[in-house]
Amino acid sequence: MIPMPGGGSFIVIGENIHASRSVKRTGPLITSTSDGRDAIRFIGPDGDEMLLAIPDAIWMGSEFASGRVRHVKSAILAGLAGRKPDAVAARDYVRSLALRQEGAGADYLDLNVDEAAADAATRVAAIRWLVEAVEEVARVPVAIDSSDGDVIEAGLAASRMMLFERRDIFHTAGDFYRVNGIPGNRGVWVLRRTKGGRAHFLLMSLWDSLDSVRAFAGPDVARARYYPEDDRFLVARETFVRHYQVH
Repeated sequence: MIPMPGGGSFIVIGENIHASRSVKRTGPLITSTSDGRDAIRFIGPDGDEMLLAIPDAIWMGSEFASGRVRHVKSAILAGLAGRKPDAVAARDYVRSLALRQEGAGADYLDLNVDEAAADAATRVAAIRWLVEAVEEVARVPVAIDSSDGDVIEAGLAASRMMLFERRDIFHTAGDFYRVNGIPGNRGVWVLRRTKGGRAHFLLMSLWDSLDSVRAFAGPDVARARYYPEDDRFLVARETFVRHYQVH
């Protein structure tokens, strides 16, 4: 958080790890490999200069021809392809972006893969790959940013930090809820997407066990529980909830 004059502070969200981000093809980040392929030049997590060859799907596209390179999308596609050494360089590239934003003071790292591919299955695979790569080095939480609910769910499931394996560096809302008398609740994540003049929310809460959920929601754990004051704010609501096990 950054303190503000006169008191208070604001949260810094790093938003450079988006599949939509591009750089100039003639800029300093773009160079060539020894075999003549266009590549992204960067400093890896260990401080060494590295090259990430630009995948065929990028350099054969119209945007590349017009002088722009989607550098994060390049890393995602190379990482998903899994061919060494490009897959290794792709992982190191997104890790370097994460470290640079964290070093600049980011409190959260916003991850977005919506423009990595047209098909949903590839986007789901992309967010899983990206979350795992970033969390290998990041010491601040990731924020899953997408207009696709399946991508958000996949990102949440892939995140070790969100599942509290790293509570030593990540303060959760769980302590707040336990103090307020709801045993077993380990925290709540609230995601918001605005579309068509309305805000859509996806909530993910973590619990010690289904018994803890029953103590809060009642015997039918599949039915959503709402509070009386929710009528003041909700336009529509889900009737049921889904439960997942953490492995």
